[in-house]
Amino acid sequence: MRNVTSSARPPWFFWFMAAYTAFQMIWFGVLAFDFITHPFAPDAQLNSVAYRLFSVLVVVPIALVVSALVVRRAPGNVTGLCLLLWMVTVMGGNLRAGETLLLYNGLLNTGWTGLWLLGIYFPNGRTAFPRLERWIHLLSVLAVVALETLKARLLNVVDETMQPESVSVWLRPTASRDDRRRIEGYE
Repeated sequence: MRNVTSSARPPWFFWFMAAYTAFQMIWFGVLAFDFITHPFAPDAQLNSVAYRLFSVLVVVPIALVVSALVVRRAPGNVTGLCLLLWMVTVMGGNLRAGETLLLYNGLLNTGWTGLWLLGIYFPNGRTAFPRLERWIHLLSVLAVVALETLKARLLNVVDETMQPESVSVWLRPTASRDDRRRIEGYE
């Protein structure tokens, strides 16, 4: 009996998703550091320590193991990468209340795209419509690139707002002295 393993190289879309996932895993590291340094702080969404502990200590490791198994057992399958992206989203939802990273999490954490793409590429890493797969790959890449571009612009706006180069004050123009006299009834 022949060995059925495929030695074919993964398609370009897999490598695009791998690079995108690697970028999101850097943000995951920042989120994990926040959890490690403040494990018993309540989360920002539910204000619950128990929910935060359960999500980070149970849900995230399960997603990590499953996604690692998918990536290892099915090379070229983007499903494992989509699960990793989803895991970053779960981790981002567990930032502690009052954390300054909350603003940046909304901009940097675009791992929810993994959940969107998971529905398209589950279970074998291919779309349900092989004839349209090339177009679906292209639209997926365009969606991610557009999201990243928007994210970069929003980060610039946030940085400019938080640390402006100059500050000016706008004052409402005051009425002239003659106008004030008329208003006050002196004329």
